[in-house]
Amino acid sequence: MEENDKEEEDSNFEMPEFDRKEYMKKQINEGKITLVSIAIAPIFSVISHLVFNHTGDWETGILAGLIGLLFLKPAYSALKLKVDDLNTKDWAKNFGIYSVTLLAVWILLMNPPFSDLADPTVNEIEVWIYDEEGELVEIEDISYEEEYNITIRAKITSNSEVKEDSVYITLEDDEENRTRMEKDDLHEHYYLMTYENVWPRDEPYEVKIEMEDVNGNTNTVVKEFYIRPWI
Repeated sequence: MEENDKEEEDSNFEMPEFDRKEYMKKQINEGKITLVSIAIAPIFSVISHLVFNHTGDWETGILAGLIGLLFLKPAYSALKLKVDDLNTKDWAKNFGIYSVTLLAVWILLMNPPFSDLADPTVNEIEVWIYDEEGELVEIEDISYEEEYNITIRAKITSNSEVKEDSVYITLEDDEENRTRMEKDDLHEHYYLMTYENVWPRDEPYEVKIEMEDVNGNTNTVVKEFYIRPWI
């Protein structure tokens, strides 16, 4: 008897009618809300960028950008978008879209051509050793009994152009030896410095290279090299 009643109830069950028009309205409304979140985020990305440039603090910049979350709901209302039907998951999705867009645009603003926050750097350094006749000396031919002339060749790059008169080199941490390196006219990004009468030794020599790019970013790099017979 009970089984018959259950079968009768199942046979009387009717699927609710699908309101296609209402569904489409809801989807369009949610799509517009998402677009508004994406549109507002770049505005606060600019604010984050300006705050970071002023304070130099990442956390403060991010906080300034996240303040924009408070403006999302008023913006939705101003554009007469329905937010009453949004649940917690929907709000979290829009907050996430806003945050991702905020960071993406901010990162874009922090790189050329919009700005340059990267310091110049020494990519490589070469040391050429010459005898008194100006002939290049191989490592295996170096003698502790002779002095040599050495040319230090450094490759220096930056996101922007390096100021040619800003590249200085100091040998053995002796400020009296601080000298401006000359630009290698034959090779882009390379700078040269020649020292005369340098004795080979087992301990490494140390050079400090200072540099600055046209946007005011500076850097100091310390490198070591050896002048000794091949071991």
